[in-house]
Amino acid sequence: MQKVKDALKRSGFRSQLAFATEMGAARDTVRKFVNGKNIDRNNFIDFCEKLGLDWQRIVDKPLETNTDPNFVGRENAIATLDHLINKKKGKIINIYGMGGVGKTALAKQYLKAKGFDLVLEVFMATRTEDITPVTFIVEEWLKNDFTVEPSQDFGISLKRLKEQLKTRKVGLLIDNLEMALEGGKFIEDHHQYVDLFKVLADADVQSLTLITSRERLTESGVEVEYYPLEGLDKDAWNEYFIYHQLIIDSSTVTAMCNAYGGNAKAMTLICSQVNLDYSKGIKQYWQDHKIDLLANPTLKHLVNSQFDRLEKHDTDAYNLLLRLGYYRYQDISSVPFDGVKCLLFDVVETNEQLRVIERLKNRALVEHKNGEYWLHSVIKQEALTRLKRSPDDYKKAQEAAAEYWKNSVETVATIDDALKALEAYYHYLLINDFENAGSVLIQERDDIWLNRELYPIIQKSSLLGCLTCLGLFSLVISLIQKMTDINQFDEGYLLAKLNNSLGECLWKIGSPRKAIECFNKCYDLSSKYNLTFLAVDSLYNKARCYLYLLEFEKSLNFFETVINQSKDIDIIKNRYVCGLVFKYYLMFCIYKKLDDNNAIEQLDKLLDSIQLGIKSNGYIYLYLARIHQNFNEIEKAINKYNKALQYSEKINFKQLQAKALKGIGEVHRIQKEYKTAINHHNQSIEILEEIGAKCDLAEAYYQLALTYQEMKEMAKSQEYCDKAIELFEEIDAPKQVERVQTKMRT
Repeated sequence: MQKVKDALKRSGFRSQLAFATEMGAARDTVRKFVNGKNIDRNNFIDFCEKLGLDWQRIVDKPLETNTDPNFVGRENAIATLDHLINKKKGKIINIYGMGGVGKTALAKQYLKAKGFDLVLEVFMATRTEDITPVTFIVEEWLKNDFTVEPSQDFGISLKRLKEQLKTRKVGLLIDNLEMALEGGKFIEDHHQYVDLFKVLADADVQSLTLITSRERLTESGVEVEYYPLEGLDKDAWNEYFIYHQLIIDSSTVTAMCNAYGGNAKAMTLICSQVNLDYSKGIKQYWQDHKIDLLANPTLKHLVNSQFDRLEKHDTDAYNLLLRLGYYRYQDISSVPFDGVKCLLFDVVETNEQLRVIERLKNRALVEHKNGEYWLHSVIKQEALTRLKRSPDDYKKAQEAAAEYWKNSVETVATIDDALKALEAYYHYLLINDFENAGSVLIQERDDIWLNRELYPIIQKSSLLGCLTCLGLFSLVISLIQKMTDINQFDEGYLLAKLNNSLGECLWKIGSPRKAIECFNKCYDLSSKYNLTFLAVDSLYNKARCYLYLLEFEKSLNFFETVINQSKDIDIIKNRYVCGLVFKYYLMFCIYKKLDDNNAIEQLDKLLDSIQLGIKSNGYIYLYLARIHQNFNEIEKAINKYNKALQYSEKINFKQLQAKALKGIGEVHRIQKEYKTAINHHNQSIEILEEIGAKCDLAEAYYQLALTYQEMKEMAKSQEYCDKAIELFEEIDAPKQVERVQTKMRT
């Protein structure tokens, strides 16, 4: 199909996806077209005409039409069946999966396509009491299909059937076998099916038997190959909808396909309803139905019947399925094995817990891969609906899930670790357990970001601290505010800690005055409950807010208080050192001098002997750099900025990284190295825009404006000056606005 590939390039399409979009076709259909595989005849002709090709000249053989355009997306499934039959010499294949996934359609198409001399079908009754005895089925086959007289002895009849299957290529479909099973084994009244399957599995017969069922057949006396059938992918859904002339939207189809796990029955029902009620428009249909995935009564019955059957035959597996509905499958899309096992709190024996999980897996209602488990949205919805009918179990399941997540992360090494630990918070919140929800946020864990070269003493970080280091300020704010009113619970340390953390993040996103209110609450609570560190820390944070607002006198007064209160207390000695650094910085800002010319050297020695906090260590480098910069000690300044930058990268602290880059940019501007300065400023701005650190972003815009001003590029300078002023006005920092305007005028 080289001609097709050349024509695609010649026509200006950058990719197969671009061509598919232009033609309103599924990407998979275009891929098959380009690779010379069979597709619908009309699609083939349309594609060729679009590319200026004579379709009759480029086909190597007469074009095959798709015999059933409703059967889509099962190329991999057919290849898997071929493998099981040809490589593994399978005689009986058990295709199992949830209802509506397309098991019967696949089995029928496969048997139809493989050229069997004879195809026999058995469709199990929908009620157990109506199932036809296997003796009657074998008798019917012998009489009508093989013209052989059956025997009154079932064993002899099976022997005669076996002789026939040795000489003829026969395909057999036994559909919905689960109606004759209980726990994967045949119910007593129909145990003779085992004898039939032993004949069908014999190496000498030429037959192939496909069994479809909603649970695995696990009879020890029957040799079976298993094929768990998954749902169709989004390309198959697209192809199906396009064939039925629906007006599709790719992202909408993807969302629907994911929600229903690619279920083929759901696909056909949605298509029918869209055709009937929505003028063939997918988007509006999904807008109306995504909040209730089981609004369609046929789908509701399909899912309900599976839950009802599980409830009737296996109470423990049923309860586990319902409880799995409480996991969110959002930030963390699947649950490890231990997260499943913890929900079996009413099953005492470990071995029995394992058996329950295996039985549920065999029902194909829970998805699993590589030891990870999850529910598709439609199954989760039904599970939640049912579990909420039992308030006691609801609370126990939420608590079990929360405890699992809380204890599952010992060390925060990645954002995924932080998000896993955070799952416990959401579970506690759902049962209005605000104290435990808040405790999750402040629980301290080993923090791999604490580089041991920098921190030989083992330290821990709270979950909020980890999220803040990653620059997820808005997330932290929403986590605390989702508890609606954190004063609902009466736990002094927790309330104080949450107010302090909320204040830190409000300040960083550009609300320093609201942050000061939070620090005041933290200080009042800390004083009430004798929480010395938090009391000093809230004063320290408030002093930094006033510094940012350029209210230097207020800031200096609070730093003096921090220094006095922390000087002789070992556990908060780091705040003493930090307070000194900011004091020296403010002394220059206010008086343009230091009281002690040796202060910086003394401070450097003190820093070597004091263990600072994770973030404090980085900020101290920054402000020491600024002090050196103010005294025109450029080499010392650049050295401290680089230390801050290296430190930020070691602990993955994005905000510190951005501030260090900004400072380095300032130093390069002082040295007239404008190109390098702009590069550093832009890197800083990119990070700050990403994490939403509005206060620092305003300052970064201002520094970039100053750089362009020195380069005499006044239009660009004014552009970034305006951006800085706009943000400072939003932040309610009038002295910062005045500072920018004054500097730019001069």
